[in-house]
Amino acid sequence: MDKREKTQGPLRVPASPSFFLLFLSFLLWPLALVHASTPPVGCPTDVRAILSDLLNSPISRRLALPGSDKYGTSLESYFSRQENLLQPAVIVQPTTPEEVSLTLKILLKNQKEGKGACFAVRGGGKGPWEGAANIGGGVTIDLTAFNETKISDNRVAVKVGAGLKWADVYKVTDEAKLSIPGGRDGTVGVAGLTLGGGMSYFGPQTGFVCDSVIAYEIILADGRHVLARPDQDEDLFRALKGGSNNFGIVLSFMFKTTPFEGIWGGQKIYTGDTVPQHLDAIYEFTNDPNPDPHATVIQSFAFAEGSLIAQEGLKYTQAKENPPAFDKFLKIEPVVQDTNRVTNMSDVTLEQGAFNVNGRRQALMSTTFVNDREMLQFAFEQFNASWDKVKPVPKVAWSLTFQPLPPSITQQAYKNGSYGNVLGLEEAKPLILCLISISWDKVEDDEMLTDTAMDILDKIDIEAQGKNLNHRFKYLDYAWPGQKVIPGYGMENKEFMENVSRTYDPDGLFQKSLPGGFKLFTRDE
Repeated sequence: MDKREKTQGPLRVPASPSFFLLFLSFLLWPLALVHASTPPVGCPTDVRAILSDLLNSPISRRLALPGSDKYGTSLESYFSRQENLLQPAVIVQPTTPEEVSLTLKILLKNQKEGKGACFAVRGGGKGPWEGAANIGGGVTIDLTAFNETKISDNRVAVKVGAGLKWADVYKVTDEAKLSIPGGRDGTVGVAGLTLGGGMSYFGPQTGFVCDSVIAYEIILADGRHVLARPDQDEDLFRALKGGSNNFGIVLSFMFKTTPFEGIWGGQKIYTGDTVPQHLDAIYEFTNDPNPDPHATVIQSFAFAEGSLIAQEGLKYTQAKENPPAFDKFLKIEPVVQDTNRVTNMSDVTLEQGAFNVNGRRQALMSTTFVNDREMLQFAFEQFNASWDKVKPVPKVAWSLTFQPLPPSITQQAYKNGSYGNVLGLEEAKPLILCLISISWDKVEDDEMLTDTAMDILDKIDIEAQGKNLNHRFKYLDYAWPGQKVIPGYGMENKEFMENVSRTYDPDGLFQKSLPGGFKLFTRDE
């Protein structure tokens, strides 16, 4: 956010070539959208009215219209093909809180006048599904200019802009020998991950990523600029800890820091015949009554050139090689590849992100169950059996991932001095987060692949329910449209967030006009 321009007064329209080019773009924008998707059903938008208001305001200099270089660059930078194919009518690229405020005031005005105001908000642009952070035929607000990482003078906190990706943040904190409990994939955006709860390599020490946020800088629907803290707008502060994009546009997050000397970790890859050993290891690791607070695991299974492989992402948040917490994993043989080393957060998170290639069609979906060796086996068998159905899809990437959610992570939000969150994980049970990830190229394969993955998760849920091992929690950052994320937080948290929404967004701008994400008020809940 360095060198930002201050918001000026009412725009004086000059009779200059640049103005006429902008005006010409306004007249011709429908031609540029011949192949654009329409606004989502239930979210009508009179785009001409909104564009007129935007063009006749100080925000006009921040507009990227179809056909411009800035417009194309913004769309190309999305992670998934589903997102970068969507063509908004205009992309607003604000650089100051005042400009975000003005944009929301214009959208709210149009909603109140019955013209509609469909919009999306983009932070890092990593959300995979169509409409997560972009919108066809509407207004996309691109926050990439909010890109400051600033460590406090006393080094106990760091302010992080909503337009950043985690690798950019870690470059600053690594140099200062500090870290924050942020994302594990350096290519993931700060805003989406944090507002969805967020998983971190520091989880057993600090909980979810949102649990380390001590303040949110947010613009509300009516344009107010608020700093939500435990002692100021405390209900909004808590609702943002897992409540996603339902309350306003967050511009920056203030995180607690932790001293940091280095992290040991990497990726170990094994042949597919080692699966039983991996399932034994993660079961015992998750059930450990005295877990090492520095140790976390991401366990995956995938098919590479038709052959099953297993992968262990072992991370230890101290500069200590082969720590005893991973003994069970380290004994598994044979190892095909091993990149474990002592390094920094930038390096280890960029390695994790290297598995995700931009520009392909992408999907993530997940469920949660109580840790149980037979359930792990059942989930793996369902995934393994699905390969014959999906392998004809050219260059499909098809993987299953298990991630421990032990009480050492879920209970951090409820310890003395903590602020709580809205995730609904108050019960101290060792859980497994079960994720299916897919990458592919052709739109005609969308339905078969996503339906097959959801069918696997449905079977897992039914099996878990029969064993009394099911859990309502659906992790927002790994959820697919149609999954019941907000109800999974529990009725008390859902009602709490609904009340916060009514207080801070009484006109429902973020419920009615921002269709992307998981909404608080829906017809089927």
